[in-house]
Amino acid sequence: MNNKRGITLLELLVTISLISISATVVLSAINSAEQRKKIRDVERLSDISIIFGAVETFWVDMKRLPGEADMTYTSKEQENEFWQEIEKYLPTQLADPTNEGTFVYRYRHEGTFYELDCMVESEGGLIEARSDGGSDDTRFEVGADLSIL
Repeated sequence: MNNKRGITLLELLVTISLISISATVVLSAINSAEQRKKIRDVERLSDISIIFGAVETFWVDMKRLPGEADMTYTSKEQENEFWQEIEKYLPTQLADPTNEGTFVYRYRHEGTFYELDCMVESEGGLIEARSDGGSDDTRFEVGADLSIL
């Protein structure tokens, strides 16, 4: 009688299958988190584009920039002069998808120069932020002077 104990081919295949399934679940979770970041960044860049258009249209209509000069406005507090003045140029009230901490839309103007920006979090968003010509590589910036904020 042979009492040698070894790994059977079936046991080996089951082990490999379990490792493969575990790896797939982990990679899906990682990829899913990055996808959520990308989706939020796409919404941010779209919103910033819409707000930029509203600021430019306000400038053309009123011959001045919205809001008080030298004051920073964020999407967290929209009951103020800036948001009220551009409200009629927006399709709906816009705010960052998370609208918490540094993830807010910001606007500030100094005289006839202004900047509007948002924090980005995905790799694609960071590439956009690095190539926008602004002073902050983690924020997507638009406006006439990208060093105001």
